Amino acid sequence: MFLASFVPFLLYFMLSWRDRLGQNAIRIFEGKDRYIISKTWIGIGDATRAYVLGNFLLWVFLSSLSAITFFFLGIPYWPLVGIISALFSLVPSFGLPLSLVPPVLAAVAVPNRFKIILTAVLITSAIHLFSMNFLYAKIIGRRVRLNPLVVTVALMFWGLIWGGIGLVLAIPITAAVKTVCDNVEALESYGKLLGD
Repeated sequence: MFLASFVPFLLYFMLSWRDRLGQNAIRIFEGKDRYIISKTWIGIGDATRAYVLGNFLLWVFLSSLSAITFFFLGIPYWPLVGIISALFSLVPSFGLPLSLVPPVLAAVAVPNRFKIILTAVLITSAIHLFSMNFLYAKIIGRRVRLNPLVVTVALMFWGLIWGGIGLVLAIPITAAVKTVCDNVEALESYGKLLGD
């Protein structure tokens, strides 16, 4: 909890000093290397933005699909329940159990609720498993120009190394590595191997 309290300050300083930090990092190098570092720095920024946008698009898709499902099941507050369930679904490692909580809690108020709760659990689980195992690699991978196999292996590798934090950082780290490989002539073949 103590370390988590530093995150807002870290984000603020990273965002407010982003341009100055980038310019100073580029000044360390000279000649052709300065151009390569500048191009790499811009590429990493673009990949990070694409990752955030891809997650947002996936959340919108999951929210819509979940809300429509909950509407047909007759779950009260279906738009809100769908949005919250989809947001919880994106949480690394604990996404599946967390995504089940909102529809189950909302369905408790419905008469003959056991059948509706069971149906909501099964459908939400299926949506989560399909989206996290297939759509995530396709949508996020395409946005950051990584192939789906690399996305899946990166999630497994960084999740094994760092747990939940590794799952969150897996795609940005791998996209940054690909960007470096794309801009360093000796590593271009590795960039193509990681690319879509």
